[in-house]
Formats: sequence, C-alpha cells, structure tokens
Amino acid sequence: MTPAVYARPSAAVPLDLAKRDLPLTLGGRTFAVRAYLDGRAPDGPGWHAVIVEHRTPLDHGLVPTADPEACLAAAVRFLTAAVAADATDRGGEEAWESEGGALPARGMRGVAVPPGTEGRITP
Repeated sequence: MTPAVYARPSAAVPLDLAKRDLPLTLGGRTFAVRAYLDGRAPDGPGWHAVIVEHRTPLDHGLVPTADPEACLAAAVRFLTAAVAADATDRGGEEAWESEGGALPARGMRGVAVPPGTEGRITP
C-alpha cells in the first residue's frame, strides 16, 4: 500500500470562490460571462471577467472592477460592441445563414457551406 500523504493546513492557500455568472445571447450567438473575485491577481485586486463562447475563452482588455455588477456590465458592453462589429464585417451573410446555411469558421469569411455538410468540404 502507498502511505498517505499529510498536507499541513498552513501549506494550503485559501481560495476566495466568490463569483457571479451571466448567460447571454447576442446576435444569435451564446456566451457565458463569469465575474470572479481575485484579491491576488497581477493586474490588481477586484472582480475580473471571463467570457466564453462555445468553450472558447475570448480575449479582452477589461480591467478589474470594485463590484460584480460593474464587471458584468463592462463585459456586456464589450460583447455588444464585438458582436456588432462582427455583424458589420460579415455584411449580408446573416440572411443566408438564416435560411439554413452556415459559415465553416470565422477565419473563412465569405465561404458558404451548404446545409447538411457540417462544414466538410470535399474535392
């Protein structure tokens, strides 16, 4: 048998797990926004935002705030501007998507994929 390992209570670093979650849908896209309290972050103590779309965290330059409501409000403003800019970049492609088509990836703007192909392009 393997002997048990005992960790001293003083060796453990306490975590403050205060957080607020906000599910959000903008422009047909679904996001999860989380504000969490971190008193030891390199960019300062306060509430920090994590924004996730389809399991992918989005990079943002939001600074820590003093309360969770301000943090979530800043994240919503960031997402609203990002979704509006993306819709402007894509032009009229939303109309085709609403008819059942899809874009295979954001890096492939202007490339339409017929319904039922799930993004597979075969020669």
